[in-house]
Amino acid sequence: MDAISTIISLLSEEEKRDFITYLQQKNRRTDTKNIQLFQLLDATKKIKNPDIILYGKASKNTYYALYKRLYDTLIDFVATKSFENETSEELEIFKMVLASRIFFEHKKHKIAFKTIDKAEKKATAHDFYSILGEIYQTKIQYAHLPNSEPLEGLITKFRANQQLVQQEEHLNLVYAIIKKQLLIGDIAVEQQDIAEIITQTLTNHNIIISDALTFKSLYQLMDIGTNVATARRDYYTILPFIISAYDIVLKKPRPPHKHLFYQIAILYMMSNALFRNKEFKLATLYLNTMEQLTQEQSGKHYASQSGKLFLLKALITNYTGDGQKAIQILEDYQKTKPYKTTDVQFQLQLALMVFYFQQANFKEAFSTFRSFPHSDKWYTEHIGQDWVIKKQLIEILLHMELGNINLVDSRLKSFQRKHYPYLRKIREPRVIAFVQLVTSYYKYPETSSSQTFVDKVESAFDWKSPKQEDIYVMSFYAWLKNKMTKGDLYQTTLTLVNKK
Repeated sequence: MDAISTIISLLSEEEKRDFITYLQQKNRRTDTKNIQLFQLLDATKKIKNPDIILYGKASKNTYYALYKRLYDTLIDFVATKSFENETSEELEIFKMVLASRIFFEHKKHKIAFKTIDKAEKKATAHDFYSILGEIYQTKIQYAHLPNSEPLEGLITKFRANQQLVQQEEHLNLVYAIIKKQLLIGDIAVEQQDIAEIITQTLTNHNIIISDALTFKSLYQLMDIGTNVATARRDYYTILPFIISAYDIVLKKPRPPHKHLFYQIAILYMMSNALFRNKEFKLATLYLNTMEQLTQEQSGKHYASQSGKLFLLKALITNYTGDGQKAIQILEDYQKTKPYKTTDVQFQLQLALMVFYFQQANFKEAFSTFRSFPHSDKWYTEHIGQDWVIKKQLIEILLHMELGNINLVDSRLKSFQRKHYPYLRKIREPRVIAFVQLVTSYYKYPETSSSQTFVDKVESAFDWKSPKQEDIYVMSFYAWLKNKMTKGDLYQTTLTLVNKK
């Protein structure tokens, strides 16, 4: 997808119409083809020879000049729209603060206090701590006037607000520090409890987890936990921390529109954490609420959030026993045009490939595998080695099921060469043990139901309880389990996932 098409995919239908109107007002000449190019890039996924389509002949230089102008205009439009939507409340409050100062200067004290009080009320509702600092300084400056609030109270509020400003600034630093500390594979860090590390780091920076935190700050806290849980494949340990952060979200009043993005993101993280812990009913409740919120404000966040939404919806559907419906959900969504980031698009395709595989529809699984548009090297650079490892593991199992013996051998050797050093570095021995067992089965499939092989499997892993084990780890193990029991892979997977 080219740059302009990517930006267009982020726009709602209403915003597209607004942009065309914006171009019409901007165009001074009637032969300008920026509207035609916009509609062409919006209507088609991939265009061959767009210059010929627009000009009736090869005109590469003219086309690129038009493309550049449209790109710049589109960036300007998106930025202007964002400024209008996201900062209108801040501008409105700033105007009130400035107006109150003018009223004070002209000794119109009654209306000045009324205006500054209104500004304080609005800034407090939106957690605009920087603006509140300006408001309190203004109030303190004129605290000697009649009808002013007591100076002592204003100073108390000003100092409390200063702490909140500093807390937000410190939290941004903590966010970076914790993510780096927890994701670098430090053995000393890995032996610590995740919630303990986060809480201790927050304490070191004098940050208290309370309802005084903004929605952005609470989102950052939950995002830290989610990222680490994903890296460690341990959503069980982090779930209480994520829930405690969400409990604070519930204590805050219904957020204004400015916080809608963070509220949607927080609901997704809650639903995903519950799904990874196999709490499917609760996960569905949060996901349904998230879906409702993506429709608010004319669906402004739907395009950017729908990929994750439908991916999680399909995953929950698959692991609650309706694999065919899960496939249908992803197939239908893949036909739509909402913008999908590279990582979400990758995960959508990978999930669909797994669903086909679990249903023993190996032909469709292989077709989906071949439809990945980029190389594994490209995906490693853009979305990370962990996701490529999952993709290559499924590829190996798929080639085994299809009887592509030569490919299995080469893929196993390639996997060991490329990923074993990384897996040892991040201390992930279970993946190595799994590949070794897959290799053993590949070489001696007739022994898969023997007691020797069963014992080998049982002793190969550092097993967790079914409640603690990650759902994706269970899915890979289900393939081995199914080879030992000679059953149905999907049913074997569901039995493991629902085991208490």
